[in-house]
Amino acid sequence: MGPRGAAILPLALVGGTQAGAAPLLTLDAGGAAFELDRATVAALEISESGGITDVFLRLLPQASGGLDGFAAGVEGELHLGICGARVRGAAVHLEAGSGTIYLANTTAILAEALRALWHGRASCDTLGPEVFGHGD
Repeated sequence: MGPRGAAILPLALVGGTQAGAAPLLTLDAGGAAFELDRATVAALEISESGGITDVFLRLLPQASGGLDGFAAGVEGELHLGICGARVRGAAVHLEAGSGTIYLANTTAILAEALRALWHGRASCDTLGPEVFGHGD
């Protein structure tokens, strides 16, 4: 890969896999938003116990810095959106420097749908809004 290709690769990782594709998820608080494309997620881990499901999104280093900047400026309640729909019931936890978004108290259905989106097996067009239990 030449010097030009080496410069484009990090931008492609942060910018996403397809121009105009819907973000994997969106965090918003007080008018500020952080969109996360599936290409910026290094790992998606799901933990389920007793009907409560937690999701850990581990970000690539390029996206971690953007998340830290967003988290530092968060004022007010933090909301989670998937495929443009606001998700109710999931508590979003951000810890500066961790490169991880922790979604607590979700459902197994939501977690598996998020995994399918991340792997590219599903798209926002193929999943119904009831999957994410959105409101507002």
